Amino acid sequence: MKRSLTRLERVRGRGLIRSLFRSPRKFTCRGLALRITPNGLDFTRILVSPGRKFGNAVQRNYVKRIAREYYRTHKECIDPGYDLAFIFYSGEYSFQDRCTQMEGLLKKAGIYHSVT
Repeated sequence: MKRSLTRLERVRGRGLIRSLFRSPRKFTCRGLALRITPNGLDFTRILVSPGRKFGNAVQRNYVKRIAREYYRTHKECIDPGYDLAFIFYSGEYSFQDRCTQMEGLLKKAGIYHSVT
């Protein structure tokens, strides 16, 4: 599996984004929310969205880079066939905290498995 994050692996289009945010499958923890919906494809797509009033552009871009990097390095552990929306909320979280939050929500959703 390619380790890069391709255009196909990003949720794009107003209709897809709207349907993903209306998905009834929602998992939350402090500082992060995950919306999930099946997409019927052989791969998983991702959407990263900082919540309202998240901070300035530097902080929003940083959290998006964190999420994309985590997904890029762990996508072989995530079951294929889903659209995922990570909604980040402001707070003093380190890189490791954000990665732990994302992994915890993916496990809670039942689509994360560890590769041995």
